[in-house]
Amino acid sequence: FSAIGKTVYCGKTVGTAKVIKLLNNVMAGGNLVVAIEAFTLGLKMGLEAKFLYDVLLKGIGNSAIFERDFPKVLKGDFDHINFSTTLAAKDSKLALTMANDNRVPMPVSSAVLQTTLITAASGYSNYDITSIAKVYEKWAGLSANLDVERD
Repeated sequence: FSAIGKTVYCGKTVGTAKVIKLLNNVMAGGNLVVAIEAFTLGLKMGLEAKFLYDVLLKGIGNSAIFERDFPKVLKGDFDHINFSTTLAAKDSKLALTMANDNRVPMPVSSAVLQTTLITAASGYSNYDITSIAKVYEKWAGLSANLDVERD
């Protein structure tokens, strides 16, 4: 395992890795959707995309997925897939099933799943999960793409 990662964790029970993978993906999806929502509002308020990104990158709301994936949003590059919308929806459904089976309410994660499903139904099922930005762009009535080059 050390060949593929710097830190190796070993859970005490079988299935620990599956649970942690789903929880990590739920958190990443939530972070991404909230970042896209906030960013879309900033654009709608007239802020320049690159400036907004640079400021949010240094703020307390920053996250690993914002740092890693948001440059793709700025470029409108949804074809290079780190994690597809379809896979994100699958993992969200699995996590919510696990939560339901264990009677743990997850209303925010449910909303993230619905956003992912809306994105897939909008024609972005085989694109990167960051393509959620295209849906928000449309909802906000932004005529231009989020591309930095257009600012």
